Amino acid sequence: MKTSDNEFVFNNISRLADILRTECETLCEVIDFEDDMEVIVRKVSALEDDADNVYHDITYYYVENKLADDKEAMILLTMAEAIEDTTDKVDELARDLVRYNITSIKDNAFSSIKSCESAANKLIELIMTMRKNSKVDSPYKKIIELDHFKVENNKLYDNQMRKLFTKETDPIEVIKWKDIYSSLRSIFESYEYVAELCSKYLIFQGW
Repeated sequence: MKTSDNEFVFNNISRLADILRTECETLCEVIDFEDDMEVIVRKVSALEDDADNVYHDITYYYVENKLADDKEAMILLTMAEAIEDTTDKVDELARDLVRYNITSIKDNAFSSIKSCESAANKLIELIMTMRKNSKVDSPYKKIIELDHFKVENNKLYDNQMRKLFTKETDPIEVIKWKDIYSSLRSIFESYEYVAELCSKYLIFQGW
């Protein structure tokens, strides 16, 4: 993979990660501004559209520069795709809040929503470290930290679901929040997959 190709792809992976972080920051606004739910969700969806466009830019570049047979390039393409897929899942969660007419966020969902943003910040740190390609500043610690968000949020998910099925008496609320908690869980599964792909890339690079 040429240096210019590597720089182009990493620049756009960084753009995707920045969009993801902004998307998560915007999603967090639903905690404090519940009355503006629909406006916030539209902003999240617009950001997801931006991420789609960035990913399309990457794929067009791959076609034009015939990178399909370059193993390093294809690992990075899969990484970009996984980050873009995470933006999709944040958008789906935001849309669920409107689809299910959620007017108030449950207290036990606050930390999960905020953790989406924290994970996005960790992903940006990880990508910056990988781009430096320094043998001194190893990115493996950040990969483990990114992966840990899924571990911690699995515990939260178990508690959320247990409380939902033991405390909630309205079956409609159970249906709504079961899907919302599952949407949150899928976001952290996406972060875990991105972390795995980063590890794969580093192994390929001989770290």
